[in-house]
Amino acid sequence: MARNTLSQSSNDYGNIVNALYDLWALTVGNRLTLQTLVEKIKDFYNARQAAIVIWDQANESFMQIGQLSNRIELQEALHNTGTNNSRVIAGNCYLFSLSSQFTKHKSAFLILELYHELSPQEIICTEKFAQHVALLVDKIDESSMIFNQVKSLYTIIEIDNVISLDENFESNLGNIIEKIKTAFNAEKGGVMLYNKSDETLILQKPGFGADQNAVEAYKVSLKEASNAANVFNTDIPLISNKCLGDNRILQKYVALFNAENLITVPLKTPEKTIGILHLANKREGLWTDNDLNLLQMMAIYLGSAIERANLLDQLNQNHREIKELYNNENKMVEELCRQKVLIDKQYSTLEWILSIQNQLMQSLLNNGGIREITEILSKRVCKSVIITDSHSQVVEMSLVCGEHNFVVENCIKGKKINTNKTVTINFGNKKLFITSFLVNFNSYNMSNFSILTLAEKYLEAHEINVIRQASVIFALEAIRQQNIIETEKRIKADFLEDLLFSSNLSNKNVLARAAYLNHNFNSPNILLILDIDNFSQMIEKEQLQEDVIFATKKRLALMAENRLKTYFPGNNFLIAEKSDTVLILLNHWSENFIEDLDKFASEIRDEVACLLKPLTVSVGVSNLCHKINDFRENYLATKKALEVNTCLGKTNCTVFQSQLGINDLYYDLFNQQKFRLFSLDFLGPLIKYDRKRKTTLLQTIEIYLKQLNYHQTASEMYCHVNTIRYRIKKAEELLKVNFDFEEDRSKVSLALNIQKFTKNN
Repeated sequence: MARNTLSQSSNDYGNIVNALYDLWALTVGNRLTLQTLVEKIKDFYNARQAAIVIWDQANESFMQIGQLSNRIELQEALHNTGTNNSRVIAGNCYLFSLSSQFTKHKSAFLILELYHELSPQEIICTEKFAQHVALLVDKIDESSMIFNQVKSLYTIIEIDNVISLDENFESNLGNIIEKIKTAFNAEKGGVMLYNKSDETLILQKPGFGADQNAVEAYKVSLKEASNAANVFNTDIPLISNKCLGDNRILQKYVALFNAENLITVPLKTPEKTIGILHLANKREGLWTDNDLNLLQMMAIYLGSAIERANLLDQLNQNHREIKELYNNENKMVEELCRQKVLIDKQYSTLEWILSIQNQLMQSLLNNGGIREITEILSKRVCKSVIITDSHSQVVEMSLVCGEHNFVVENCIKGKKINTNKTVTINFGNKKLFITSFLVNFNSYNMSNFSILTLAEKYLEAHEINVIRQASVIFALEAIRQQNIIETEKRIKADFLEDLLFSSNLSNKNVLARAAYLNHNFNSPNILLILDIDNFSQMIEKEQLQEDVIFATKKRLALMAENRLKTYFPGNNFLIAEKSDTVLILLNHWSENFIEDLDKFASEIRDEVACLLKPLTVSVGVSNLCHKINDFRENYLATKKALEVNTCLGKTNCTVFQSQLGINDLYYDLFNQQKFRLFSLDFLGPLIKYDRKRKTTLLQTIEIYLKQLNYHQTASEMYCHVNTIRYRIKKAEELLKVNFDFEEDRSKVSLALNIQKFTKNN
């Protein structure tokens, strides 16, 4: 990061841009951590101390990164902050908010303990700097989440590797627990399995590193009130970062295993819940929601792994018993052979299942995508595999039975196939069986999709098992792709906002970021502004909640994005949400571009009016942007064109910046107090006369001045020409003008045009 501090240079904004450029560069390769970010900020400001504090929802407390002097009363300062963006805590110690409508943290702050007092200009610079620091904190969180997901994937692979035919169930389970403890940095861990005979949960050996007596003592009835029983019965996980005194947890076991903090999740197979998994005493920090999400995802796979380990243990036991029978009883030879064939078949099936899972996992780690995963699953199970979304629309398919794509799509189109159910369809002169498996995303806010298989007979048990476990791989790949898409959208939105709202951008910086985003600046660009008409009045009238407002703007952005992909395929546009508008930057690259743009604007307005009643939008279209400096200038001009349109009472329309014309002048005049007073004073007698006698003199002169013809005015107003002559004469008397004189006509026209803006505002 640049060593010029904010207090050492007069070019404050330039230093901030350079500092942010260096910080964003560190995000490549995940080299930027929260601790590094604090240290870089401290160096940049030449501060005595610096810290970032973030509200931890899971632990209901603030998390602090960095050091502060002991004299700083941090908790009191944070609770008294309210909605202030910046404030002085003590002396030269400043607090700045790191929250905005674009960040997920709603309670995060930057605290700087400086050697000098900040000027008002320096405080404004630091507030703008803090907005970008908030985005960097989100970026670090997203990178950490992806790293933890990948780490969990490797842990799943390691769990598969520890299961072998040469070890018993207890050894396998001990190795599995050790892998999970290492992955989550936990001191202790244990698995409790359900015993159907007496409806209890029993701690398996080894458990929590305790001796055999302690392990045997940990047996919980499902009928008693306890953490273990509650998680098993409800499938609702639990986090306790302070076990001692927590009434949800049996205190005798807290003392027995010296548990300080605890996370418990249900242990499931695709068919049922088989037990629970405990992790206790996290070595660093406290348990978080991110830990819970990853552990729940791992628990789905772990349940199947435990059953496989148990199956291997049972197979080994069977193998030993068969050997004993063979040695002792020759008459059991035939039975032994049968058992051997059965065991070999089971072993072969198990190897087949594991090989498919390893191949799918390898594809996931190599970023093969949903298409490759679908093809692998289809070829290995020798069945046609189709992925559909929550609306039963085909997302991906791999057909192996000779079916044609369009025939298959027509067969399943619109069918609501229940999860884990099989239905039959007629396909030519044969029947096909369709079985559906729902892909589970746990607590991620994503739309579900399903895996469908087409076969000429019912699926066998091992095939069902493979496809159910493959659904975990599909879920992980979908989550990974979603994270990549959201991150790319955020980077594009940040870039577009910098183009439009930052006044201190370098050409080199802009071109480098554009090249990274594959956006073309060699050809002209056009800016679109989708402005929700009268949004603030609508919010006040309808009393809309914040989550409804946020969802409405998100839906508008999504509608626009979908329409853009239809009208401008291959155009790598930029899109961002700002206040009550959606901003779009498009490359101008075809002969029919403006015509297509007009059609797009018309369709998006119709779609909003239909689907988001009572909202409507107006679409502003800028002039061509040839240079980097054009973007901000054309944005302001297009925004002004929309404001002029609003002042004229027009909504749900398309406004081109180039068509602003003389209304630009009238709008500027309207915004000056003396011109508004001139219009009101000059036309006042006429307006007062119309109101008192309910006449239309004002409308009459407005129409007359456009054509200066009594007969045409009478025709347009549906009255006799003599009536028009009388009205014009009366208006001249009230205004003290003569319409025969061009100077008087110009004066009246000016007052009428300014009055239009006054009427609508």
